[in-house]
Amino acid sequence: MTTQLLEKLAQEPDEQAKITYKNGGVFLDIGGKLYRPALYNCNFNWNDSQNFQEKIRNYAKADMNLLAFGIRAENFWTGPEKYDYEALDKLLADAFTLAPNARFLFAIGFWQGIKWWNELHPEEMIQYARIDDMFPVTDNIGTYTAPSYASELWLKETSETVRKLVEHIENSPYRKHIFAYRIDVGVYCEWHYYGMAGSMPDISPHMGKLFRAYLREKYNGDVSLLRKAWRQPEVTFENAVPPPAEVRLQYLDGTLRDPVEHAWSIDFLHAIQRSLKNALLLMNRTAKEACHGRALVGNYCGYFFGMGYTAEGWHIVNDDFIRSPYVDFQVSPCCYSNMFRNIGNSMLARSLAATYRLHNKLCIFEADGRTHLAPEDGNKHSNTVQESVAMLSRDLAQAISKGCAYWNYDFGRDWYNCPEILQFFHSIAPVIDAVKDFGSSAEIAVVADWESAYCHAVQAAYGGPGAYMGINYVANELKHAGLQFDAYSFADLDNPALQNYKLYLFPQLVYMTPEKLSLLNSLKKAGKSFLFLGTPGWLTQNGQDAESIFRTTGIHAEVLHAKSSVTTTLFDGSVMDYFEKPSEIGWRHSPVLKITDHQATLLGTVELEDGTAVPTYARKENPDSTVTYVNGAPVMTSQELRKIARLSGVHCYCDSDKGVVYANNSMISFHTGTPGEYMLHARTPVKWTMVFPEKKSYPKTQADLFFHARQPDTYIFMIES
Repeated sequence: MTTQLLEKLAQEPDEQAKITYKNGGVFLDIGGKLYRPALYNCNFNWNDSQNFQEKIRNYAKADMNLLAFGIRAENFWTGPEKYDYEALDKLLADAFTLAPNARFLFAIGFWQGIKWWNELHPEEMIQYARIDDMFPVTDNIGTYTAPSYASELWLKETSETVRKLVEHIENSPYRKHIFAYRIDVGVYCEWHYYGMAGSMPDISPHMGKLFRAYLREKYNGDVSLLRKAWRQPEVTFENAVPPPAEVRLQYLDGTLRDPVEHAWSIDFLHAIQRSLKNALLLMNRTAKEACHGRALVGNYCGYFFGMGYTAEGWHIVNDDFIRSPYVDFQVSPCCYSNMFRNIGNSMLARSLAATYRLHNKLCIFEADGRTHLAPEDGNKHSNTVQESVAMLSRDLAQAISKGCAYWNYDFGRDWYNCPEILQFFHSIAPVIDAVKDFGSSAEIAVVADWESAYCHAVQAAYGGPGAYMGINYVANELKHAGLQFDAYSFADLDNPALQNYKLYLFPQLVYMTPEKLSLLNSLKKAGKSFLFLGTPGWLTQNGQDAESIFRTTGIHAEVLHAKSSVTTTLFDGSVMDYFEKPSEIGWRHSPVLKITDHQATLLGTVELEDGTAVPTYARKENPDSTVTYVNGAPVMTSQELRKIARLSGVHCYCDSDKGVVYANNSMISFHTGTPGEYMLHARTPVKWTMVFPEKKSYPKTQADLFFHARQPDTYIFMIES
C-alpha cells in the first residue's frame, strides 16, 4: 500500500455499517452512504484468483463498489498462541490499492481445519458413528478430520483467534473500508456439521458431555422423565451416550422419525444443533465485540430449500440466529441440480428470504452459477455466452424480486472473463436503480417449519428424495406457474405481516405442538386458503396421532404404513407428475396419507404397490370460510398450483410453464430457456419498460404484455401505474 493511500485512510472517519430497508429493499448503510445490495465475492486470498485485477476493475467501472474476500486461518494462525499477520497485511494492502473506493466484507476461514492444531489435539476431533466411503477423507461432507463443535478447547482457541485477527484489522487503517466480517466453519464454509452426508457425526466425548447437559436441561434434572422418554430404565444423566448408527437409522417407513419411538435419536440431534448454535454465536459475538459493533458480522447459514441431509446438516436453530444481535447477515447459494440450475429453471435460493426483512437482517444470495467458461462438471448448466448472460441476469432478477442482496461468485476461477459477461456487470447498477419499489407483490406465503426437520430422516439413509422433493420441487413449480411467494419460518407466524397473504403453503409441517397449532389457527380467517403437503401434523409430542392431522388441516385422514407412487392421478384423468418415466426414478413414497373426510372433495389418488388406488389429495371448504387443500404425495405440478392459486384469488403473472417469473411491486421479469411468444400479466393496466436485455418502452398502458423471446434470456420489465 502506498504511503499516500495510507495517509488518505488515516484522514477518513471510521464508518459504522448498518442494514437499512428503503422502498421495501435492503441496502447497506456504510458511513451514512447507501450502497446497492450487489457484491462481487473474490474468494479467499484473491491474489490466487484468475485475472482478479481485471474483474475488480471492471466491477469498479460499473459503479459496483462492494467486494468480499478473506483469509484462511492457517495462513496467519501458525501455532499455539502464535499469529503471523504478514500475509494478511499484504492481502489487505493489495486490496486497498487495487480498489481504493471499495468497501469490503472480510471472511475468516476455519472450514478446512488447522492441520497443526488437529495433530496437537487428536482427542478433540469428531468421532463418527459410522464410516461412509461415499466421499474421500479430504471432503468436508464425508468422514473428515476436524474438531468437534462441542470441543471446549477448540471453541476457546478458535474464538480467541477470531478476536486477535479482528482486533489487528481494527487497530490498522484497513478498518476504514471494511464493513463486515464473515466467520466460516463446517462443510464448505457453510456451518453444516462435518460428515453430514452419511458418517453420522458426532459421538466424541465432547459431544457426549454437551448431550448430557442438554438432557439435564430438557428433562429438568428429573431422571425418571428421561427414562420414560427413552424407554431405558437404567439410563441416567451421567451415563447417557449418543445413539449408535443402527438406532439413528431407525425410521417410520424409512422417511420419518417418531418423537416417542425415536426420542433417543431426536434428543441427540437437538444436541448436535445446540453445538452448532454455541459455536456460531460465540465466534460471531467475539468478532462483534472486537470491532466494538462497528461492522456487520454474519455467516453462510440459514438454508431451508435445497437441503437433503435434514437434522445432521441443516441449520435447524436458525430462528435463534435470526433473532441474535450477533448475526447481522446470512449468505446462501442457490439449490443445486439440473432441476433448479438449468437455463429456463428457477435457480431457487435456499434461504427463507422474507424472514430477514421482518427482523432487519441482511439476506445475501450467492450467484455461483458456472458460465460457459467453467470446466465441465455436474454443476455446469451454461454452454454458450448467451446462456451465461441469461443465467447471470436471472440471479439479478431473483435478488431484486426478493428485496435482497446478492453476490456473483466464480470461486476464484476465470468464469467471467469475456466481453459479454463483463458488459453484463455494467447492467446491474442501472437495473437496480430503476426499481422504485422493492416491496413484495407475493400473495402466497411458503411457511417452513425448522422443528419438523428433526423428524425427517436422512436422505442418504433410505435411498429416496423424501422431504427434499416435497419441499424443493413444489417451490420450483410455483415459479414455473408464474406465481410469486414469500418464504418465512413458522416462528414468524405471530408477525402481523403474515396476515396479508391469500394462500399459505406448508411443505413439511409434520410435527405439531399445541403452541404451534395456536399460531397456525391465528391465520385461519375468511377468504384464506391453505395447502398442506405430506402428513401435516401427524407427529406430536405423544407420537403418531391421526386426529392431529384433522386439528392441523381440518381434514380427516389416516396414515397407512405402505408405499405408493410419487405421482397423483387426478379425478379428471390427468396425472400430477414431472418425471418422464416415473417408474424409473427408483423410489416409492411412504408413509401414505389416506383422506377419510366425507365432507372433503376428493381430487386425486396414488397407487399402492399392490395396485390399490388411495385418495390422498382433497379440498375442503370449512365453516369459517377458509379453504384447505391436502396432498399426501410429494408432487405438485405448476398446472395444479396455478389452479389452486387462481381459486384462492392469487394473481398469476404468466400462463406458460416454459420459464419462471420474478416480480415485485415495480418489476416483472421472465426467464426462459425456450425461444417463443410469451405474455405477462400485471394486476392492473400499467406502463411497461424493458430494462434488460435491451431498453425498450411500450407506449400503451396495458395489463398484458405480449413479447417475443428470441433466445434463452431473462427479460426484465419495470412497471408503473
